[in-house]
Amino acid sequence: ILVLADIYAARETDTLGMSSEALAEEIKRRGTDAYYLSSFEAIENFVLEKCIHGDVLITMGAGDVVNIGENLLQK
Repeated sequence: ILVLADIYAARETDTLGMSSEALAEEIKRRGTDAYYLSSFEAIENFVLEKCIHGDVLITMGAGDVVNIGENLLQK
């Protein structure tokens, strides 16, 4: 399962019309289970609901996305 948050803009000023929501839809169309969630809290709740013992969770990205994993470890 792939979960996408909003695109984090660092130095970029133009997303070229791309969004995480559009990416998730295209990824789904190609056969992968993908979701776009608009907040870190929503992602944390989704993960808590979907992950089971033995699953591997990888968080990666820029900015504060590291807080998702840190917050999940405290729950």
